[in-house]
Amino acid sequence: MLNRVHRYLHSASATIQLPVAEAMITYKEKSSDEESSQIFIPFVNDVRLGSPETSASASVDLDETQLSVPQLSGSPPSLASLPDKKDRITPPSSPNINSLYMGQNRDQSLSEPMELQLDYWLIPGKASETPAVGKSSKGDTTKSTLKTTFRSLQIQRLPLAGEQPTQHFLMSYSTKEKKQKIMRLGKKKEKEKETEPKSQVVEGVSRLICSAKTHSVPLKVSIDGTEWSGVKFFQLSAQWQTHIKHFPVTLFSFPEASL
Repeated sequence: MLNRVHRYLHSASATIQLPVAEAMITYKEKSSDEESSQIFIPFVNDVRLGSPETSASASVDLDETQLSVPQLSGSPPSLASLPDKKDRITPPSSPNINSLYMGQNRDQSLSEPMELQLDYWLIPGKASETPAVGKSSKGDTTKSTLKTTFRSLQIQRLPLAGEQPTQHFLMSYSTKEKKQKIMRLGKKKEKEKETEPKSQVVEGVSRLICSAKTHSVPLKVSIDGTEWSGVKFFQLSAQWQTHIKHFPVTLFSFPEASL
């Protein structure tokens, strides 16, 4: 196997080193009376919460006890079958999932606004560039806190097209804004109208903690396209806390056939 890997690497036209980030989620199983559990998940693309886009994705329910995963195939090299549950997706030093269920692909329906609190840390030099709407900062200029109603939230690890890999996240979100109204005498009370969602982009995020302001409402978090439900809160780090720092992707080019 090792020789085969070396052969592919040497014959590749180029190798792209994708940085690996880490998500730590705290969840509570509906069918269990035990306290919350934690799991560490490496990812390379993004983490989404309340994305307005609807796309098919795998679903992970943390309160089920069955395992059903579609077979993967590919050549070369052929992909081996998935390992046992206790060996899956968690880094060497992290706790493992006792019960995991991967359901069939289904459309995400994420439309209702969410009351969230975001605590995030910026790399040096980015603190002064962050938007100030709904933000509070005390003492530590690299840490900011957002407490508001979110319509969508995305934390991107991969760089934008044409840009070099970085050591931080790109965070984008939209918030729910209500139009201010003026009460006039003799008029009936009107229902509050919502304005267009307000979008923001924050660069240089090195760490993030997200939790629901209402603890009784679990979150559904999409990590690299896989939805995790029953989540109480999650924490993201721009670097996976193991010896593995990158996920290599090799590119091959084939000579054109002569006419």
